[in-house]
Amino acid sequence: MKVCECGCGQEIPLKNKYVSGHNLHNMDYSKRSKRKKKTKRISILCKCGCGIMTKKGNIFIHGHNRQGTFHTEDEKKRIKETNLKTYADPNVVNKFKGKNNPYFGIKHSDDIRLVMQTKAQERCKDLNFIKKISFTTKEALRDPVKRKKISDNSKAMWRNPLCQENLRKGFSTKPNREELFLGKILDEMYPKQWKYTGDFSFMIGGKCPDFVNCNGQKKIIEYNGTYWHKNDIPGERERLFAEFGYDTLIIWDVEIKCIDSLKSKIERFCNYESV
Repeated sequence: MKVCECGCGQEIPLKNKYVSGHNLHNMDYSKRSKRKKKTKRISILCKCGCGIMTKKGNIFIHGHNRQGTFHTEDEKKRIKETNLKTYADPNVVNKFKGKNNPYFGIKHSDDIRLVMQTKAQERCKDLNFIKKISFTTKEALRDPVKRKKISDNSKAMWRNPLCQENLRKGFSTKPNREELFLGKILDEMYPKQWKYTGDFSFMIGGKCPDFVNCNGQKKIIEYNGTYWHKNDIPGERERLFAEFGYDTLIIWDVEIKCIDSLKSKIERFCNYESV
């Protein structure tokens, strides 16, 4: 045993010089005040300007310090290979899936939403960004597996009533010139019996019919443009609507030119009573 070097006279083990805390006894107050104090870690807004709070002690959200910079082709290839390898592991996917996701159930404030909206609008004005998204989408659609996955996800989304309502508000769809013309003919032949529903106001099995009978008959009239519907599977929509008890009449754009023939076709369809 030996004595504490501060002069207090207390005995301490040989391996120590001071009793705990006695090493400050002979220190000047000015020096003592200059000792580093542990700073309090707080959350602040990310310095990139996204408007989202950082983790305590950080000034950027992870990755936001690189906003405005671009990876080289070698870096992109390395990142892609790493991500594919990481997310191929089901344990990694399940770790951040659903309620395990740290952002699950968190809603952004109105201010943060405004910042995100502004940044998204700015990105959509960038021609390079538009070309990049277009190229990525086309490449994905060339892959049959990815194409089917995108199709299945889209169909599932359109079957969700909440998604339908949000998409309907976002699209603000209005009838085109041919649909207005067809609607006028229907009003002349059958006043107040047909309603335009191509604005997503009425959905059947995740699909949006153009005109629906509102006079007690479960009938639908679809207007198809040759350009937009040339790759449609024949009879697909008719079979889908038939599952819900609806009869469907398809009118093509070329049929609009001959009004007499068009009216005869509509009349036969409307006067026919399905069993």
